[in-house]
This record gives sequence, structure tokens and C-alpha cells, in this order.
Amino acid sequence: MAVLMAIKEAAEMIIELIRKENLFSNIEGSLRRMAKVQIEVTIEVRMEWRKPWLKQVCWGIPC
Repeated sequence: MAVLMAIKEAAEMIIELIRKENLFSNIEGSLRRMAKVQIEVTIEVRMEWRKPWLKQVCWGIPC
């Protein structure tokens, strides 16, 4: 009976470690996606700022 309890406790510890690893993995993935979205938004905003300047540089010719 003591052996079964030890196995159960070891299994619970392993499951807890896996849960924590999955949690950190999910957090890391979310942070990466947030950074990617931030970069994409920043690039898009910068291009919007440049549009009037590009129109002036191209003298009305579509660039």
C-alpha cells in the first residue's frame, strides 16, 4: 500500500510539473503573438504616416 501511495505522489508531482510547463509555454506563446501584433501595427502606422510624404515625392504619380 505504501508503494502505491508513493507512486501516486510521484505521478501527481510529474503532472504538476507538466501543467506548469504548459502554462509557461502558453504564456510565452501569447507574449510572442503580442509582440508580433505590435510590430505589425507599428509598421502599418508608419506606412500610413509616409503616404502623404510619398505622394509629395512622386509629384502625384502613383508610386
